[in-house]
Amino acid sequence: MKKKLGYVRKDLKNPFFRKKRAKFSLYFFSAAALILAAAIFVVMAQRLLLIKEIKIIGTDKKEEVRSEVLKQLSKKNYIFFSQENILFLDSNGLSSQLIDKFNFESIKVKKHPFNSLELDVDEKTAAAVLMDSHNIFYLNKEGMVTAKAILDSASEKSVQRNEIVTKDIPIIMVPEQNYEPGRIAINKDLVNFVANIHDSLKNTTTDIEHYELIDDKFNDIAAVSSAGYKVFFSIQSDATNQVKNLIALLEEKIKDKKIEYIDLRYGNKIFYK
Repeated sequence: MKKKLGYVRKDLKNPFFRKKRAKFSLYFFSAAALILAAAIFVVMAQRLLLIKEIKIIGTDKKEEVRSEVLKQLSKKNYIFFSQENILFLDSNGLSSQLIDKFNFESIKVKKHPFNSLELDVDEKTAAAVLMDSHNIFYLNKEGMVTAKAILDSASEKSVQRNEIVTKDIPIIMVPEQNYEPGRIAINKDLVNFVANIHDSLKNTTTDIEHYELIDDKFNDIAAVSSAGYKVFFSIQSDATNQVKNLIALLEEKIKDKKIEYIDLRYGNKIFYK
Protein backbone atom coordinates (compact mmCIF):
# COMPACT_ATOMS: atom_id res chain seq x y z
CA MET A 1 0.00 0.00 0.00
CA LYS A 2 1.40 3.36 -1.04
CA LYS A 3 1.86 6.08 1.51
CA LYS A 4 0.47 9.51 0.79
CA LEU A 5 2.97 12.31 0.88
CA GLY A 6 1.93 15.22 3.04
CA TYR A 7 2.19 18.75 1.59
CA VAL A 8 3.61 21.40 3.81
CA ARG A 9 3.70 25.00 2.56
CA LYS A 10 6.95 26.75 3.23
CA ASP A 11 8.12 30.29 2.56
CA LEU A 12 11.34 30.00 0.71
CA LYS A 13 13.58 33.06 0.19
CA ASN A 14 15.85 33.51 -2.73
CA PRO A 15 19.29 34.50 -1.43
CA PHE A 16 20.14 36.22 -4.72
CA PHE A 17 17.07 38.46 -4.52
CA ARG A 18 17.94 39.41 -0.97
CA LYS A 19 21.39 40.65 -2.01
CA LYS A 20 19.99 42.64 -4.90
CA ARG A 21 17.51 44.38 -2.63
CA ALA A 22 20.28 45.23 -0.19
CA LYS A 23 22.31 46.87 -2.97
CA PHE A 24 19.29 48.90 -4.09
CA SER A 25 18.80 50.22 -0.57
CA LEU A 26 22.46 51.22 -0.37
CA TYR A 27 22.27 53.14 -3.67
CA PHE A 28 19.05 54.84 -2.63
CA PHE A 29 20.38 56.08 0.69
CA SER A 30 23.68 57.18 -0.91
CA ALA A 31 21.85 59.18 -3.56
CA ALA A 32 19.57 60.70 -0.95
CA ALA A 33 22.58 61.68 1.15
CA LEU A 34 24.25 63.33 -1.85
CA ILE A 35 21.11 65.25 -2.75
CA LEU A 36 20.73 66.41 0.84
CA ALA A 37 24.38 67.47 1.00
CA ALA A 38 24.02 69.36 -2.28
CA ALA A 39 20.89 71.10 -1.03
CA ILE A 40 22.64 72.12 2.19
CA PHE A 41 25.62 73.40 0.17
CA VAL A 42 23.38 75.49 -2.09
CA VAL A 43 21.57 77.01 0.87
CA MET A 44 24.83 77.84 2.63
CA ALA A 45 26.39 79.15 -0.57
CA GLN A 46 23.48 81.50 -1.10
CA ARG A 47 24.45 83.26 2.10
CA LEU A 48 28.21 82.79 2.32
CA LEU A 49 28.95 83.59 -1.34
CA LEU A 50 26.76 86.65 -1.82
CA ILE A 51 28.74 89.40 -3.57
CA LYS A 52 29.46 92.08 -0.97
CA GLU A 53 32.32 94.02 -2.56
CA ILE A 54 32.51 95.41 -6.12
CA LYS A 55 35.84 96.95 -7.13
CA ILE A 56 36.03 98.89 -10.41
CA ILE A 57 39.33 100.06 -11.89
CA GLY A 58 40.38 101.65 -15.19
CA THR A 59 37.51 104.11 -15.62
CA ASP A 60 36.12 107.31 -14.14
CA LYS A 61 32.57 106.05 -14.63
CA LYS A 62 32.69 103.94 -11.48
CA GLU A 63 29.24 104.81 -10.15
CA GLU A 64 27.55 104.34 -13.53
CA VAL A 65 29.26 100.97 -13.98
CA ARG A 66 28.38 99.92 -10.42
CA SER A 67 24.73 100.73 -11.08
CA GLU A 68 24.70 98.50 -14.17
CA VAL A 69 26.44 95.69 -12.27
CA LEU A 70 23.77 95.79 -9.56
CA LYS A 71 21.08 95.52 -12.24
CA GLN A 72 22.79 92.40 -13.59
CA LEU A 73 23.08 90.89 -10.11
CA SER A 74 19.34 91.24 -9.60
CA LYS A 75 18.70 88.91 -12.55
CA LYS A 76 18.48 85.12 -12.32
CA ASN A 77 20.95 82.73 -13.91
CA TYR A 78 20.29 79.10 -14.81
CA ILE A 79 16.56 79.79 -14.45
CA PHE A 80 16.38 80.21 -10.68
CA PHE A 81 19.86 80.86 -9.22
CA SER A 82 20.55 84.42 -8.13
CA GLN A 83 23.55 86.13 -9.73
CA GLU A 84 24.17 87.86 -6.43
CA ASN A 85 25.91 84.59 -5.62
CA ILE A 86 29.43 84.77 -6.99
CA LEU A 87 29.25 81.15 -8.19
CA PHE A 88 26.30 81.83 -10.46
CA LEU A 89 27.33 85.22 -11.82
CA ASP A 90 27.37 85.25 -15.63
CA SER A 91 30.74 86.98 -16.10
CA ASN A 92 30.61 86.93 -19.90
CA GLY A 93 27.10 88.33 -19.95
CA LEU A 94 28.05 91.10 -17.52
CA SER A 95 31.14 92.00 -19.56
CA SER A 96 29.18 92.16 -22.83
CA GLN A 97 26.46 94.26 -21.24
CA LEU A 98 28.91 96.85 -19.90
CA ILE A 99 30.88 97.03 -23.17
CA ASP A 100 27.67 97.68 -25.11
CA LYS A 101 26.43 100.22 -22.57
CA PHE A 102 29.61 102.29 -22.18
CA ASN A 103 31.47 101.45 -25.40
CA PHE A 104 34.50 100.13 -23.52
CA GLU A 105 37.33 98.38 -25.34
CA SER A 106 37.18 95.39 -23.00
CA ILE A 107 36.37 94.38 -19.42
CA LYS A 108 37.91 91.63 -17.33
CA VAL A 109 35.55 90.31 -14.67
CA LYS A 110 37.48 88.69 -11.82
CA LYS A 111 35.92 86.72 -8.97
CA HIS A 112 37.82 86.69 -5.69
CA PRO A 113 37.00 84.33 -2.80
CA PHE A 114 34.53 84.41 -1.37
CA ASN A 115 32.34 87.38 -2.14
CA SER A 116 34.46 89.98 -3.93
CA LEU A 117 34.07 91.06 -7.55
CA GLU A 118 36.65 93.07 -9.50
CA LEU A 119 36.09 94.74 -12.87
CA ASP A 120 39.20 95.79 -14.80
CA VAL A 121 38.03 98.22 -17.49
CA ASP A 122 40.00 99.04 -20.63
CA GLU A 123 38.53 102.19 -22.15
CA LYS A 124 38.96 103.07 -25.78
CA THR A 125 41.67 105.65 -26.37
CA ALA A 126 40.23 108.85 -27.75
CA ALA A 127 41.53 109.94 -31.14
CA ALA A 128 40.20 113.45 -30.59
CA VAL A 129 37.94 115.52 -28.37
CA LEU A 130 34.92 117.25 -29.89
CA MET A 131 33.71 120.47 -28.25
CA ASP A 132 30.65 122.56 -29.07
CA SER A 133 29.25 125.53 -27.13
CA HIS A 134 27.83 123.34 -24.35
CA ASN A 135 29.24 119.81 -24.45
CA ILE A 136 32.48 117.92 -24.84
CA PHE A 137 32.74 114.43 -26.33
CA TYR A 138 35.32 111.76 -27.02
CA LEU A 139 35.83 110.75 -30.66
CA ASN A 140 37.34 107.53 -31.94
CA LYS A 141 39.37 107.17 -35.15
CA GLU A 142 36.21 106.67 -37.17
CA GLY A 143 34.84 110.05 -36.07
CA MET A 144 32.22 108.41 -33.88
CA VAL A 145 31.24 109.90 -30.53
CA THR A 146 32.07 107.33 -27.85
CA ALA A 147 31.07 109.22 -24.70
CA LYS A 148 30.86 112.60 -23.05
CA ALA A 149 34.23 113.92 -21.94
CA ILE A 150 35.01 114.83 -18.35
CA LEU A 151 34.75 118.54 -17.68
CA ASP A 152 37.30 120.36 -15.62
CA SER A 153 35.63 121.64 -12.45
CA ALA A 154 37.40 124.97 -12.88
CA SER A 155 35.80 125.71 -16.23
CA GLU A 156 32.95 124.41 -18.35
CA LYS A 157 34.95 125.17 -21.48
CA SER A 158 38.06 123.16 -20.73
CA VAL A 159 38.88 119.49 -20.90
CA GLN A 160 40.38 117.59 -18.02
CA ARG A 161 43.52 115.86 -19.21
CA ASN A 162 43.72 112.30 -17.93
CA GLU A 163 44.81 108.82 -19.06
CA ILE A 164 42.31 109.06 -21.93
CA VAL A 165 42.64 112.71 -22.98
CA THR A 166 46.38 113.29 -22.86
CA LYS A 167 48.22 116.28 -24.31
CA ASP A 168 48.65 114.25 -27.48
CA ILE A 169 44.88 114.29 -28.10
CA PRO A 170 43.66 117.17 -30.33
CA ILE A 171 40.56 119.17 -29.38
CA ILE A 172 38.22 120.12 -32.24
CA MET A 173 35.74 122.99 -31.84
CA VAL A 174 32.54 122.50 -33.84
CA PRO A 175 29.11 124.18 -34.22
CA GLU A 176 26.51 122.94 -31.76
CA GLN A 177 24.56 119.93 -33.00
CA ASN A 178 22.84 116.90 -31.54
CA TYR A 179 25.95 114.79 -30.95
CA GLU A 180 25.23 111.46 -29.29
CA PRO A 181 27.42 108.49 -28.31
CA GLY A 182 27.43 105.84 -31.00
CA ARG A 183 26.90 108.28 -33.88
CA ILE A 184 29.37 109.65 -36.42
CA ALA A 185 30.03 113.34 -35.71
CA ILE A 186 32.69 114.10 -38.33
CA ASN A 187 34.25 111.97 -41.04
CA LYS A 188 37.29 109.86 -40.25
CA ASP A 189 39.45 111.63 -42.87
CA LEU A 190 39.15 114.86 -40.90
CA VAL A 191 39.97 113.10 -37.62
CA ASN A 192 43.06 111.49 -39.15
CA PHE A 193 44.13 114.76 -40.75
CA VAL A 194 43.94 116.66 -37.47
CA ALA A 195 45.66 113.81 -35.62
CA ASN A 196 48.54 113.86 -38.13
CA ILE A 197 49.00 117.62 -37.77
CA HIS A 198 48.84 117.45 -33.99
CA ASP A 199 51.33 114.60 -33.88
CA SER A 200 53.73 116.38 -36.26
CA LEU A 201 53.73 119.57 -34.18
CA LYS A 202 54.03 118.08 -30.70
CA ASN A 203 57.86 118.15 -30.75
CA THR A 204 58.07 121.69 -32.13
CA THR A 205 57.76 125.11 -30.51
CA THR A 206 54.27 125.49 -31.98
CA ASP A 207 51.75 124.78 -29.24
CA ILE A 208 48.25 124.18 -30.62
CA GLU A 209 45.42 124.65 -28.12
CA HIS A 210 42.58 123.47 -30.33
CA TYR A 211 41.26 123.20 -33.89
CA GLU A 212 38.26 124.92 -35.47
CA LEU A 213 36.18 123.91 -38.47
CA ILE A 214 35.97 126.70 -41.03
CA ASP A 215 33.21 125.43 -43.31
CA ASP A 216 30.37 122.93 -43.16
CA LYS A 217 31.96 120.76 -45.85
CA PHE A 218 35.01 120.10 -43.66
CA ASN A 219 37.43 121.18 -46.41
CA ASP A 220 39.46 123.56 -44.26
CA ILE A 221 40.45 123.70 -40.62
CA ALA A 222 42.17 126.27 -38.44
CA ALA A 223 44.66 125.41 -35.72
CA VAL A 224 44.61 127.96 -32.89
CA SER A 225 47.99 128.37 -31.20
CA SER A 226 48.63 129.26 -27.58
CA ALA A 227 50.26 132.47 -28.90
CA GLY A 228 46.89 133.55 -30.30
CA TYR A 229 47.42 133.24 -34.05
CA LYS A 230 45.60 130.81 -36.33
CA VAL A 231 47.05 128.43 -38.90
CA PHE A 232 44.77 127.52 -41.81
CA PHE A 233 45.11 124.04 -43.29
CA SER A 234 43.46 122.47 -46.33
CA ILE A 235 42.18 118.97 -45.69
CA GLN A 236 42.36 118.35 -49.44
CA SER A 237 46.16 118.77 -49.43
CA ASP A 238 48.89 116.68 -47.83
CA ALA A 239 49.16 117.35 -44.10
CA THR A 240 52.89 116.57 -43.90
CA ASN A 241 53.86 119.15 -46.55
CA GLN A 242 51.72 121.82 -44.93
CA VAL A 243 53.36 121.20 -41.56
CA LYS A 244 56.83 121.40 -43.16
CA ASN A 245 55.92 124.75 -44.74
CA LEU A 246 54.65 125.99 -41.38
CA ILE A 247 57.80 125.03 -39.49
CA ALA A 248 60.05 126.55 -42.17
CA LEU A 249 58.08 129.81 -42.14
CA LEU A 250 58.16 130.10 -38.35
CA GLU A 251 61.88 129.37 -38.12
CA GLU A 252 63.11 131.39 -41.10
CA LYS A 253 60.81 134.40 -41.42
CA ILE A 254 58.43 134.92 -38.55
CA LYS A 255 60.58 133.83 -35.62
CA ASP A 256 59.47 136.02 -32.69
CA LYS A 257 57.18 138.33 -34.67
CA LYS A 258 53.58 138.71 -33.57
CA ILE A 259 51.17 137.56 -36.24
CA GLU A 260 47.41 137.06 -36.68
CA TYR A 261 47.33 134.09 -39.01
CA ILE A 262 49.24 131.80 -41.38
CA ASP A 263 47.47 130.39 -44.43
CA LEU A 264 48.87 127.13 -45.82
CA ARG A 265 45.93 126.17 -48.05
CA TYR A 266 47.46 127.13 -51.41
CA GLY A 267 50.39 124.80 -51.86
CA ASN A 268 53.77 126.54 -51.70
CA LYS A 269 52.12 129.96 -51.73
CA ILE A 270 52.02 130.81 -48.04
CA PHE A 271 50.29 133.88 -46.69
CA TYR A 272 50.58 135.38 -43.25
CA LYS A 273 49.74 138.59 -41.48
